[in-house]
Amino acid sequence: MLEITRRARSELSEMLCERPRRARDGVSSDDAPRAAFRLVAAGDALDLTFDAPRRGDTVYAFSGRPVLVVGPGLGEIVGDLVLDVLELPEGRRLGFRES
Repeated sequence: MLEITRRARSELSEMLCERPRRARDGVSSDDAPRAAFRLVAAGDALDLTFDAPRRGDTVYAFSGRPVLVVGPGLGEIVGDLVLDVLELPEGRRLGFRES
């Protein structure tokens, strides 16, 4: 099962706060307070979209607010990975590492 570090949850929370309102289009006004990033498979890679939690999702929160949702079918793909804030030569970014 995917693990998400506290640093990654905090980073996702900051990203949600900075997200322009127009980029939240497509999420109903009823779902907007619960909307978060959704981890999705995009070919051979993983990507983040903006969506509200659905039945069967695993929801990861920071300070009581959902920041990431993962659909039930993605569990096998992410396996035992850890989502963390990685320090790279080009700067900090969210990324996966082995647990």
